[in-house]
Amino acid sequence: MTLEAMQKQETCEHPTPKGILDAARETFYGLIDLDVASSVAMNQYVQAYRFYGKEDDGLSQSWQAQNVFLNPPGSQTPKGVPKGPSALHWLDNLVMCYRTGKFPEAIYIGYNGPETLSKRPAKCRIASGIIHSSREHTCTDPEDGMTSNGRIKFLGDRPFFPSVILYFGADSTRFFKNFSKFGTRIIVP
Repeated sequence: MTLEAMQKQETCEHPTPKGILDAARETFYGLIDLDVASSVAMNQYVQAYRFYGKEDDGLSQSWQAQNVFLNPPGSQTPKGVPKGPSALHWLDNLVMCYRTGKFPEAIYIGYNGPETLSKRPAKCRIASGIIHSSREHTCTDPEDGMTSNGRIKFLGDRPFFPSVILYFGADSTRFFKNFSKFGTRIIVP
């Protein structure tokens, strides 16, 4: 799938904005080791050392890595046609792999709509840090992928829901330093 097709919303893929990718690389000391839900076209922007595309079925692969980046594909195209596992399946797998020690750090980014984290509050408590996109933050730079309503604008999408960025790892201070401009910090007790 080309980036052009993604931007026209002909797919359930929602490419990550440049500003988010820059913050993820900074959090991971310059290198995203594994992007588990990517494509050849998108990895030109993500620049992960390794990635799994749709043809690799990232959910069935080993996520053994130094760090993992996950922006899961949506479970539906904009016309409502189911296109594979939901974001919940991806998040569940990320948490299971983190808890079993397959990687020491991970960043998850996705919509926080009714089908996502509102159904997985226990997953939030496992995260070391959470950023919730909101009107309260000050970043509205289109280059960073932000809109004036305080929502992250994924390439080719109109942001109907706020987004959430979860960090799993030992250095939430570094995560918050790099991601606070994207929303409200939520420190997990």
